[in-house]
Amino acid sequence: MNEISFKLVNITKKFDERVVLNNINCDFNRCGLYAFIGENGSGKSTLLSILACNLKPNSGHVLLNNRVCNSAEFYSDIAYIPDKVLAYPFITGIEFIELISILRKVDPENYNALIRRFNLEEHKYTKFENMSLGTAKKFMLISGLMTKCKVLVMDEPTNGLDIHSVDVLNDILLKMRTDKMIFMTSHDQFILESPFVEKIEINQLNDSS
Repeated sequence: MNEISFKLVNITKKFDERVVLNNINCDFNRCGLYAFIGENGSGKSTLLSILACNLKPNSGHVLLNNRVCNSAEFYSDIAYIPDKVLAYPFITGIEFIELISILRKVDPENYNALIRRFNLEEHKYTKFENMSLGTAKKFMLISGLMTKCKVLVMDEPTNGLDIHSVDVLNDILLKMRTDKMIFMTSHDQFILESPFVEKIEINQLNDSS
């Protein structure tokens, strides 16, 4: 297994005049599960989006293995699963997964196994516009879980999931933590109380000086 180094260097993000993240510095030098915790509006989702190279900070940068991240060059290294479902409403679940698998060069057996685990066989040909939130969310999760990315970023991955799917996801994440860095926000008690998850209070990362 290759070593992974992930760093946030002087990250500041503003929306208009509101400072959401203020001069954040943080180093991650080993694989594992990391959960950012804090009140709603504290900047958790914003920080995850910056970690995934999906959003640019006003200042500072993200380093993966001591190289500055950008969305194009590091596409094969980072998978991002936002809280919202971003798939086109007119495509089916399997069309979405197959599209991502081509871009990510994923073996079909990787996503077929996940489709079975999440009990999605009967929904493969359902269009996103006709899916429940939970079903759509599971396809979004599979699009990230099926990859070989070194870094997995997940914003509230259990939102909308039934109990069985939450258990499946937690089992998968616990196994993946040995060879990936997994960053997330979550209100799931299993995640928040698990000894295998390193909790990080986002307000303690902000520079208060």
